[in-house]
Amino acid sequence: MKGINNFFFRLDLPQKVCMILFIPLLLFNLFAHVALLYAYIFIPLLVLCLAGAIIRFPRPSDDEIIRSISDAHAAYHEQILRQYSEIKDENTILIEGFSTQNAWLKRNIDSYAVYPACRSLVFVNVNESELFLHIKDTPIMQSTAAPETKFSASIENKLTITPVKTIKRAKTILLDFSVGNESFSAYIRSRDRFKIKEIIEKSHSCITADMRKIDDFFEKI
Repeated sequence: MKGINNFFFRLDLPQKVCMILFIPLLLFNLFAHVALLYAYIFIPLLVLCLAGAIIRFPRPSDDEIIRSISDAHAAYHEQILRQYSEIKDENTILIEGFSTQNAWLKRNIDSYAVYPACRSLVFVNVNESELFLHIKDTPIMQSTAAPETKFSASIENKLTITPVKTIKRAKTILLDFSVGNESFSAYIRSRDRFKIKEIIEKSHSCITADMRKIDDFFEKI
């Protein structure tokens, strides 16, 4: 997506600052006596501010970013549905999460948290004693990787889901998932709270999780 790295590196913010400061700085240079005394400082500063306001750093619109993320999750869900055509759709649940990779670059669109890589989690409830979890990372930033993995859980080898922390401004919680010696984390938005509950209820024999504790984390958002 063209300019998406500019979005995560917040290159639009200095431009906004320059646009806000340009007119006051211009008036200061025209009418303030001190500006004439230190013209070698304030005139280059004015020019720099003008350049910052004029130069455009291309970045996709908020709607384009949200639509691209939604499309990435949906495409992977469709791929998994085709693999399990013999299983009813309601037994295949998609969680639209985000990877923890480069999480410090997170930005919010309104109350919607956007991280550098989508993490699609598709839970396939094969039967009462078997659960598959397919995970795919779809990079939004150009520098992120896009691995795809699969986990298998059963009555003997359960999937453990543990809440780690709440990110209030992003309306997101960080969940840890582990099966045997394998583990990973994902940022899960508050709107998927009831999907998590549905997964735990449908595959309770293959999952170890305290839904009340997970709810407590969501309640803090």
